[in-house]
Amino acid sequence: IKDVNYDRGWHIPFSLVAKSCQDIENTSGKDSQNTIKEILSNVFRSAILLNSDELTPLFYFYIAKLGPEYLALETGIGPEIINQSV
Repeated sequence: IKDVNYDRGWHIPFSLVAKSCQDIENTSGKDSQNTIKEILSNVFRSAILLNSDELTPLFYFYIAKLGPEYLALETGIGPEIINQSV
């Protein structure tokens, strides 16, 4: 909690999410999987302690989905569009 600059109930700042993505991108080497797990666990622990309502959207962000599969939500960009136009 000391490392996060926001209070209970606030929305999770995108800067925290962006910083974690940047840290993950810059991670390489023998122990990179453990480092990535640590980065993600710190973000999720912060969310649990300070705004647990944002856990679900945060989870879907990190797995690059808009929501659960049964909702069939799509962005309309990417391979789906390319395959349809061929």
